[in-house]
Amino acid sequence: MKASEFDKKFDAGEDVSDAIDWSQAHEKRQQAKLEELRTMIAEGDNSGVATAQDMDEIKRAVRRKERSADT
Repeated sequence: MKASEFDKKFDAGEDVSDAIDWSQAHEKRQQAKLEELRTMIAEGDNSGVATAQDMDEIKRAVRRKERSADT
């Protein structure tokens, strides 16, 4: 289908979904997601060495912060 024919049908409100290559659109979305994941992994790798975390201390710190925000 030529672009002009597509435009006319689209503007007329006709269904043009058969003329669209959905696989290509899906591929672009997948590539964008993959690139975002790679960026996030690189940020994690570059953030430094992980240290042991005490979840009880983390919870206490959050509660202290919440209490101080309330006052």
